Amino acid sequence: MASVAVSDFGCRGLILCREFEGLQLRSRVSRITCRSVSHSFRCQSGFTALQSSTHQEKLEAALDVVQRACQLCTSVRSSMKGREGQLDKKDNTPVTVADFGVQALVSLELGRLFPGIPLVGEENASVLRGEYEEKLAAGGREKALVEAIVDVLSPLFSPDVGDLDCETVLDAIDRGAMTVSTGNPNQPSQSAYWVLDPIDGTRGFLRGGNALYVVGLALVVDGRPVLGVMGCPNVAIHYSADRSVIQMASLYYESEDSKANATYQRGLIMAASLGGGCWVKPLNEDFPSSGVMVKSRVDKPASVSDSWFCISDNEVWSTSPLAHALASSSVGKHLKIGEMQLLPLCCGSLCKYFAVALGGASAFLLQAGRTTPLKVWDHASGVICVSEAGGQVSDLEGTALEYLVGNGKDDFTVEGGGIFASNKSLHDLLLMDIRNQTAAVGQ
Repeated sequence: MASVAVSDFGCRGLILCREFEGLQLRSRVSRITCRSVSHSFRCQSGFTALQSSTHQEKLEAALDVVQRACQLCTSVRSSMKGREGQLDKKDNTPVTVADFGVQALVSLELGRLFPGIPLVGEENASVLRGEYEEKLAAGGREKALVEAIVDVLSPLFSPDVGDLDCETVLDAIDRGAMTVSTGNPNQPSQSAYWVLDPIDGTRGFLRGGNALYVVGLALVVDGRPVLGVMGCPNVAIHYSADRSVIQMASLYYESEDSKANATYQRGLIMAASLGGGCWVKPLNEDFPSSGVMVKSRVDKPASVSDSWFCISDNEVWSTSPLAHALASSSVGKHLKIGEMQLLPLCCGSLCKYFAVALGGASAFLLQAGRTTPLKVWDHASGVICVSEAGGQVSDLEGTALEYLVGNGKDDFTVEGGGIFASNKSLHDLLLMDIRNQTAAVGQ
C-alpha cells in the first residue's frame, strides 16, 4: 500500500493542509492558532474494504451516478450567466437547472438499475411543467428550462435509459418527489429507498469561488442508512507530480513552491457503507485510477483546545450554544470564546458532515426546534459517512440520527434543540452542556 496525504478544505481565508502522519492547519483568520494532530491515511486499491458490503452493487452504482452528477453541476455552473437557469421555489429558496438535472439523472439511472427501490428527493417538476406548458402555448419559440435540462443530461445519461425528452425528464424528477410514506406503485414495500439531495447548498453553487455544495445520495434499508455518497465538486485540491500526495488547496493561497511541484484540480467524492468504513477519492476518474480510494477518519485532537469547530459562514460564534457550552464545560472553561478554532463553511449541512468525516473539523452543531421539521436529504448521506469515519451524530438528547433519518418519511424532528455531529470523543464531553445552553437560549 502506498502512503497518501490528504488534506482538508480550502475555504475563505483558511489554508488547511494534511500531511502523512500529521495534520497541520494554517489560518489567516485572526486569533486562531496553528495546531498539529496525528492523523494518517493509506491508499487502498479498488473498494478493498467496501467490497464486503451486502449492498456492493448499489454502492458502486451510487458512486458512478454521483460522479456524473458532479460533472453536470460543474458544466452548468461554468456556463451560467446571472439568473439564467435559475428559479425561486415557494419558500423563496433558489433552484437551478443543475438541481433538476441531478435529480433527473439519479432518478433515471437508479430507476433503470433498481426499479423496485423508490427515490425520495428534494425537487419536484411542478414549476418546470408550468413553464414548459406556457412556452408551448406561446408557440415554443422561446426555450423552456426543461429543454435546457435535457441538453445538459444528454452527454451523461446511459443509452439504456432510452430516449431522453422533456416528458421523460419531468417524470423522472417527479419520481423523486414521491415520498415513501405515500407509497410508490413500483415498490411493494418500503423497506428500502434512496434519499437524494441533488444540490445541498444551492446558495454556494450559485456563489461560486470557494463556497461549497454537495450532491448527497443515501440508501436506507430497514430504518437506517446503509450506504452514503457525497460529491463535493468545488473543493480545491492539488497533487504532486508523482501523484503520491493529495492535498486540499485554498484558492486564496498558493505558495510558489506548491505551484511548482503540484497540479491543481477540484473535487472529492466520499463513500461509506455500513460496517465498511468511509473512503474518499478525487472526482477525476483518471486520478490515479477509477478504483483507488483513500480511507477517511475523523480527527483525534489531544484536547478540546486542539479541536476545530465547524460553523456556517454567516453564523455568529459568540452567540452559539456550542461556544457557550465549551466555555462553561469542565474541559473548555479555560478557553475564551474568541480563542476557539473555527472552520466557517458555506453552504448547507452536508459540507459540514463532509468536513467532520474527512477529519477537517472536530464537530458542528445545527440548532433546530423540537417541532421544526428537518429534511432527510439534508442529513442521510452525511450521517453514515461521519459514523463510518469513526464519528457520532445525534440529537441533543443523544438519540442516534441514523434512526431518525430512516423513519420512512421525507422529514423528521429532533429532541433537545438540535443536532450534534462530532469525532465521537467530544460527544460525551459536551452533549449535556450543549443541551443546557440550547435550552437556556430558547427560554
